[in-house]
Amino acid sequence: GCQALITTTSIERDVEADLNTVGPKEPIVPVSDAALPDDIEAEIGLADASTHALLQAVATDPRARGFVVGEETDDGGLIEIAWPDSKVAVLIDGQVAPDGWTARPATDWDATTLLDALTKGRD
Repeated sequence: GCQALITTTSIERDVEADLNTVGPKEPIVPVSDAALPDDIEAEIGLADASTHALLQAVATDPRARGFVVGEETDDGGLIEIAWPDSKVAVLIDGQVAPDGWTARPATDWDATTLLDALTKGRD
């Protein structure tokens, strides 16, 4: 069968100084039972099933939505779920992240610790 990996990026942080903000600067975190955007749900669907609940929980915070499923490292390795800007990763099946990354197996993360790793220094 055919497979495709589609990723998107945002330049919002790069142009933030050019934007005239109306309202609070920090995003409003939706309640945990709020529906996730379709593109985020689709990306979660690409990840290993063992990571779905974790991703759904953390993605309720818009700051945690910049993840990539199936990130390839410079040495040809694979990271199941990566936040390249934050250098944070969720690993499965013995995967190894590059030096300098905060990376743990999926079973060692919970939504709180993952969100803390993603947002440290960016509150």
